[in-house]
Order: sequence, then C-alpha cells, then structure tokens
Amino acid sequence: MATLPPVQEALGRLRQPPSAAALIVYLCGAGVLLGQPLLHPGDHACLCVPGTTDAGVYVWAMEWWPHAIAHGLNPLHSDLIYAPEGMNLAHGALVPAAGLIMAPVTAVAGPLFSFNLAMFLSPVLAAFFAFLLCRRLTSDFWASLFGGWVFGFSTYMFGQLAGHLNLVLVFLVPAMVHLVLRGLAGEVSRRRLAVLLTGALVLQFLFSVEVFATFTLFAAIALAAGWLFGGQEDRRRLRATVVPIGLAYAGALIVMAPYVYYLLKPGALPVLPERTGQFSNDLLGFVVPTQITHVGGLRFLSTTNAFTAGFVEGAAYLGLPLLLLALLGARRGHGHVEAKVLAAMLGVAMLLSLGAHLHVRGSSSLPLPWAAVNHLPVFGQMLPARFVMFASLAAGLLAALWLAQGRARVLGWLLALLSVATLWPAVGRDYWQSRLGVPDFFAGSAWRDELRPRDTVLVLPVGIAGQSMLYHAETGLGFRMASGYVVPPEASDPYKQAAIHPTLTYGMRVPGQQRAAASFVASNGITVAVMDANAAATSPWPGILQRLGWDARTVAGALVMRPAGRVPPPVTEPPPAAPRAAGPLEAQRAAQATAAGYLRAFAAGDAEGFCALLTSRAREFQVQQRGADRARCVVVMSHLLRRATALREAARSARVGPATIGAGRGHVAVLDPAGDVRYFPVRRIGGAWLIDGMLQAPGPAGQ
Repeated sequence: MATLPPVQEALGRLRQPPSAAALIVYLCGAGVLLGQPLLHPGDHACLCVPGTTDAGVYVWAMEWWPHAIAHGLNPLHSDLIYAPEGMNLAHGALVPAAGLIMAPVTAVAGPLFSFNLAMFLSPVLAAFFAFLLCRRLTSDFWASLFGGWVFGFSTYMFGQLAGHLNLVLVFLVPAMVHLVLRGLAGEVSRRRLAVLLTGALVLQFLFSVEVFATFTLFAAIALAAGWLFGGQEDRRRLRATVVPIGLAYAGALIVMAPYVYYLLKPGALPVLPERTGQFSNDLLGFVVPTQITHVGGLRFLSTTNAFTAGFVEGAAYLGLPLLLLALLGARRGHGHVEAKVLAAMLGVAMLLSLGAHLHVRGSSSLPLPWAAVNHLPVFGQMLPARFVMFASLAAGLLAALWLAQGRARVLGWLLALLSVATLWPAVGRDYWQSRLGVPDFFAGSAWRDELRPRDTVLVLPVGIAGQSMLYHAETGLGFRMASGYVVPPEASDPYKQAAIHPTLTYGMRVPGQQRAAASFVASNGITVAVMDANAAATSPWPGILQRLGWDARTVAGALVMRPAGRVPPPVTEPPPAAPRAAGPLEAQRAAQATAAGYLRAFAAGDAEGFCALLTSRAREFQVQQRGADRARCVVVMSHLLRRATALREAARSARVGPATIGAGRGHVAVLDPAGDVRYFPVRRIGGAWLIDGMLQAPGPAGQ
C-alpha cells in the first residue's frame, strides 16, 4: 500500500525540521545549563563565576552606554570613574553594541539583569548561527544541530562564560563566514556582500575589538587556504570576492574612525610576550578535561592545575570523540575544498593557540610559530589560548560534514553523543551562577542620603581587587567616583603612577604610605571614601584616613569615611534661570574678564593664575583646608591640574556669557559647546572681581 502524501510530508519534516527548531533546542539547552541566575533578578544573582570582578565591568558598561547617549556625553571617555581625570573607555572591552542593544532591558530590569541575559543568549546565538552555516554546507538538519551545539556550547564558551561577555559574543563569526560563502557562490551581489559584511564587522568591532582582530587573522588564513586548495574556478571566485571583503573592512574602519582614534591613544595594553606565554594552551588541554567539564573534570586536576592559562582562559578541551569525528570529516571530504580548508583551519587554530612555546603539563619547551609575531603590535596583545574558539567551529563543521554523509551512521551518532557527553559542563559546581555581594548602601537608597552632588567618592578597593564598577552601576552612575576597573592590571590607568596605587588596589603597604595617601586624596579632590563594612577589618584604609583626621561610620553595610570638619562650598545667591546681562556695564565686563581668565588658567594648568582669581573662602573649599593661603592653593592645584586633562579640555572649549551683577556680587554665565549653561558666582573684593565658588546650575524659573 502506497504511503499517503500527508505521511510523507510529516516524515520529511521530521527528517529536516525548520531552522527555528534548532533555535528552540539551543534555548532549552541554555535554560537547563545557564538559566538559574535569570530566575532571581532581585537577588544580585550573576551568570558568572563566584568572586569575579570582571562581571562588574560589563554590568557597568550596560549602564554607561545608554547613559552617555541620553545625556549627550562623550561615550568614549568618562570622568565619572577615575575622577578627576577620567578614563579612555576605548582601551577597555566594554561591549558598546551590547550595551546599546540591551538598553531597553537595562531601563526596565537594571544593568545586572541585562548582563545576565546577554550572557545567556550568547551561546544560543553562537550555536544557531553555526547551525545555519553547517546546514548550508551539509543540507542536513540533525548533523547541523550537532555542529552548532559543539560550537555554541563548547568548552571555550563555558570558560569565557565565567565572566567575559566580550569573548562570548561570537555569533557573528559563523554568520560572516556564511555570508562570504554566499558571496563566493554568487547568491548575493558584490555590493550587497560589501554592505552586509560592513555592518557585521562594525557590530563585531563594537562587541569585541579582540574578536574582530582574531577573526580578521583567521579569515585571512582561511582565504589563503582556499586559494591554495582550490581549483581555477575557486580562485576566480576568490579574486572576485576579495574586493567586496576589502571594501567592507575599509567601510567598517571609516565608520569606526572615532573609536579607532581613541583606541590608538596612549595608555592601551602594551605588548607583553610573557603575558601571551602565560595565556597559551597546553598540548594536553585538547584531550584532558579541566574542572569545568562534568565528565573527568576532577579526575585530572593534578595535570590541569599545571596548565598556565587556568581553567577559564585555558578551556581548550575538544575531547577525543569530537576530534575523531573531525578527523573522519577531513578524511572523507578530502576531495572537497571546504573540507580541506576546515581541516587546515582546525590544525592552524590548535597550533597557534599553543602560543610561542610548546607547553606540556605546564612545562615550556620548543618554540612554535607564534613566537615570530608575539612581540609585534596587535599580535602581541592577543591571548593565543582564545584561538581555540576557531578550532571549535572548524571541528563542529567537519563533524557535521561527516555525519551528513550517512556513512557508518551508528558509529557516527555514537561518537556525536559521546562528544556532547564529554563536553557537558559541570553545572553542579556553580561556575556559572553566583551571588554578587553588594552592600545595601549601594543596592538601596542610602547612598543618595550620604553622597552629595559635588562629592568625589573613593570606592575601595580600586581596580581588579574591588567591585567599584558594580557598585557604581547599581546606583545608576549616580556619583563621581575616584575608582574604577577598565583595563587589565598590566595596562595603565590614571592612578597607576601614584605611589599609593598598590595600597589602593591590593591593600599593600608602601614606603611613606601616610604621606602618599594624603597626596592622593588631596590631588584628586576626594571628599568621601566608601568600602564594604565586611572588608574594613582587613583593610589599611580606615586607619590611614583616620590618621588624616577623617571620621568613619557604618551605614547600610558600608563604611563611610569623611574628613572631620570638612570645608563646605561657599554659600552664594542662587544664579539666574537663564543668562541675562544686568548691572553696571563696567562691573559686568570686569566680572566676565575674571571668569575668562579663570577658564584660561584652568585650561593651561596655570595653578598660580587659577588661585589668584579665587576668594579666600573659595580657595579654602578648593584646597579643603581652613585658612589655606594662595601658596598652599598653588601647591595642591598644580598637581590636580596636571592630572585633570579632561576637565582642562572642557574649560578650553567653554565660553563666557552675560554677567548678572548686583551689589558687589553676581553671576557670570559659562556656556559649553553643546549650549548648556552654568554660572560662576563672583564677588567684588578690594576693587577686584573674584570667583566665589564652584560652577552652579541655573536657578529656578522666575529668578
């Protein structure tokens, strides 16, 4: 009896379901493996390894990018951290594209939930786009489902899911490969290929400059392999496709020119060959599971603990079943250019991920090809261990090619199931769920009551050892912070040259510690220090600040420290609601000249000229010392002005507006390039007009 057409159609759908079915499978898989933190959004649950401070950087980024755009700020430089100088954010891996895409989620659920959701979706998207690439190459749903899984849920991904959002946003890697293959096949025009690839490259650049750079490296190697293994027709297509690829890169760099300008400024991570040597894969890492793998992860700790890259960066494990499948795929497809290129990419990625020297169980020996470039710019800033991401993709594609051929079907799918089992992550060991300890001071509203608008807050510890970025994000960037963590410890940050830096970050004692701390506090205008009360007992900072005459008290789980008898800002009349000229014309001109001279002195770093234009009470407030004379003001402000480059640049671009003068006092309007207005309070003393306080916002309407 003939099979009915509806039955045939149903069997066909079962054999080759729609691509959306793969997305559902990956979503369900991610839900089982990684979904727990999303179920507890109000408990500071984090999809990250316990104890990490890296996650706080990305949580801060989720808050910063929408904040900067909404407030018209320069998104690539912020003086809300590392005050007063601020920080070049292009030197950090701050995922601007993710921050902007997730902005609606951040506005509703907060930056930590946005971070968790982005982390959760990253392996899903990586697996799905790898599935689409596999399906193009194999036309087989089930083989492609497997190929997508071993990339999106690879050991590399689970290693970086410990807290590195920028390194798991890699779904565009298979997507761009897919796009180029369509261009090679003539399915998209050269113009359309150039436009689409430009957009993808820009987006990948804004997800991760590092992944953009490493993708470029391996894309060049893949194109070279295609030329080497291809026939005349393949080479003709490659020649035709290289042009739109080059145009796409040129277009992407033009679009990203402002970002690249900031990226190339001094202060980026230097070339450190010893760093690339540390973060290179061990030869045994490809076949010996680390502790983040469920099967065998704890059995080989005596071996894997010797891996120099650790279990996060050294997550190179591919497993014998997957490697065997990839080998079979390379062997069976030896007559096809795609299989040859993928086999070459697998081998090259594994080789380069070993770094400049071969490591076996932590012991370094033979030099390897990466030694030829690891001292060069760009190459010397890459971490070779991370190249295993490309090996995972190539292995998954090769395995899918072999599974789709249907030969030795039982053996093939047995190896596929073993691959999934051996790569299954150790979810029960809590590497991907933790609770971030945020004092109620920052999690609630206590910070609003304790911190004043003009405060510069030292949040301790500074840098990699503390959670200052997380705390700042929890407040919606609600204060100016003399703290931060944007770049790796090997790179430069605005405080690194300070003698007290080791104490700021690690609590280490330094020579002349008390004097160094006093200089740091004064030169950076710090008015209050805050730290987790639980950490205060082992920190040197409460004692240091108390010896400087600061008072300390515990507020909502945080230790809040302020100078005893702090000098308040001078009390002045409220400024006008809008700029207007009023008062004697001669007095207006004199007050405007004082404001212009003050801005010039500030912009030039002229502490002598700056201090000469302050009233005595404004000088005391600037220096935070009762009775401070002009000489003391010059000493303190000369150091501050040298570091306040961003503020000096702002002063250079500001212009003086109308003056509103009353009986011996008044206000001079100051306009920034965006047209925003603030006011200098001025006062006439001894026939001269002087600045009598800090810049003020416009007063209420009607004044």
